[in-house]
Amino acid sequence: MHVNRLKNGPRNGPEGTSPADLLGRGAQQQHRDRSGDGGEAEPVPVPADNDNPGGGPESFDPDSADYKAFGWAGNKTLPSLVIILKDGTEYGINYCDLASACPTGSMFLPSAPGFKGNVIRLRVAGDEGPFMPVIEGLRLRRVWELIMGHKTPWIHELPAGMAVGRDADPVIWSITFLDSQRLAAAGRGR
Repeated sequence: MHVNRLKNGPRNGPEGTSPADLLGRGAQQQHRDRSGDGGEAEPVPVPADNDNPGGGPESFDPDSADYKAFGWAGNKTLPSLVIILKDGTEYGINYCDLASACPTGSMFLPSAPGFKGNVIRLRVAGDEGPFMPVIEGLRLRRVWELIMGHKTPWIHELPAGMAVGRDADPVIWSITFLDSQRLAAAGRGR
């Protein structure tokens, strides 16, 4: 008899599903050491580097003394993005509501007239009409890539008086929202 049948019980049915698999205990076998000794291999953590904090998905910590511009979801895509303002107010955006129309859709601008640094403009098809979060800061290319890949759970505007950790980290100075009426008045609506 096969080793898995001894550990999980006899297999039944055309697919060979064991009772342990039906009860959800079969998931414990997914990290099995394939060397044949029956030992279990430990999951390997994702190493951290400068672009990826490691592990993911990470939660926003409002009590942290260290500023961080964005979270990272590891290799998982997410259904929504939380925008956290300086005062701690949080807004949720469904990733499926991001518009990709050109030239009025979401976009990254390395530099823009009237702004210092980078600008990310997200066009969102909201319930009450389109609106645009406009994100201004430094070194925002990685933040843009994670947003477009639906891989950041949150972004955070730099609070007043908080210092930036490292010089190479992204910094979001400001996040402003343009609503559908302001977009239409500027000739950029719908």
